[in-house]
Amino acid sequence: MDVIQRVMNILVPIAEKKDAFVVDMTYKREGSSMVLRILMDKKNGVGIGECAEINNELSQVLDEQSIVNEHFILEVSSPGLDRVLKKPRDFKWAVGRRIKVTTYAPIEGNNVFRGTLVGVGEKSIVVDTNEGVSSEIPLDKIAKAKLDIKSK
Repeated sequence: MDVIQRVMNILVPIAEKKDAFVVDMTYKREGSSMVLRILMDKKNGVGIGECAEINNELSQVLDEQSIVNEHFILEVSSPGLDRVLKKPRDFKWAVGRRIKVTTYAPIEGNNVFRGTLVGVGEKSIVVDTNEGVSSEIPLDKIAKAKLDIKSK
């Protein structure tokens, strides 16, 4: 079992006690250090104090159980207001919110879509633009998707 999965097994119950969930987790070398970066969220957003509590509790368990066998930096934070959407559960969470989607190639003549996410299927999402036009975008054609805090 890799580091991410072992940490996830410990982290999920810690997060659930605080009504939070894991948005994303990476474990990679940055410069001379390994960095375990965790993005957490909850229904009404996660604050810096909650991130610190999760960080402290997780750090203690990781040290006690020697899950990571090398020096590493642990970072627990919120995904931010312009949160990136990657996984189907991220899109389901974002239904009803404004998003910006960039595709690898044009769809219906566009490769940038801004609007309200109104539907999520197994293989696509539906974005309703301000013009009242809905666009179905296949998940495998999405280069980048995030919450759109800049548009009105």
